Amino acid sequence: MNLLGRLILPLISDLLGARKPLYCLSLAVQAICLGCLPSALANHSFGGTLACAFIIGFFYGGGFGMIPAFLADQFGAKNVGATHGVILTAWAIAAVCGGLIFTAVYNAQSHIYPNDVSMWYNLDFRWILAPVLFSFLLSLFIPANLRDRKLPRAPGETFRYRFINGRLIRFTGCKVHMLTAAEEEAEWQTYLAGLSNLPQSKPVEVVSSEYGHSRHSGNGVDLFSQNGLGKVHVY
Repeated sequence: MNLLGRLILPLISDLLGARKPLYCLSLAVQAICLGCLPSALANHSFGGTLACAFIIGFFYGGGFGMIPAFLADQFGAKNVGATHGVILTAWAIAAVCGGLIFTAVYNAQSHIYPNDVSMWYNLDFRWILAPVLFSFLLSLFIPANLRDRKLPRAPGETFRYRFINGRLIRFTGCKVHMLTAAEEEAEWQTYLAGLSNLPQSKPVEVVSSEYGHSRHSGNGVDLFSQNGLGKVHVY
């Protein structure tokens, strides 16, 4: 199931263009299954235990497979090698430390409940649930989309989230507003226009190609628009 998840979820994320929502979904499903596993074991439900294990393996593999593309969205393709190296290093350290903690807890529980095998894993599944929930909450605040990072915040805006359908949801106080594609595009074009009005040491050169439109100016601002999204590089 791990292998299947690594093949299927990244493909779906590419087709939908919604890596962050799928990544959050994978963490949420893993958290739910981890929360259900102790009950399945306590009730000696072989089918429930197996289903939870398979689902966790599928979404764990899928989330791991989406990381390189997620990093490319966040830091640019040229930085994927370095950032993915950091991710793998952290993963390896967590695997070693987590394995040692898992074994220590397992041994302690097996001595406390020598005749109840289901209790040997109970506490392990519960403490593993904590970092998964923390990761889920943390991932909600990662601005993976360029517009999520660069688009100026509206007055009173406290939080924003891009839904799985690609629409931007804005939280302003107690109000929740899902921007239409036209509203978001209008705000984005206003932002780009503000950048293009920066003081320039050279005339702006506009270049059109099949990949989009770019403006190169002497002040080190590159504007690039592709498929209605857009990339801004300020250096």
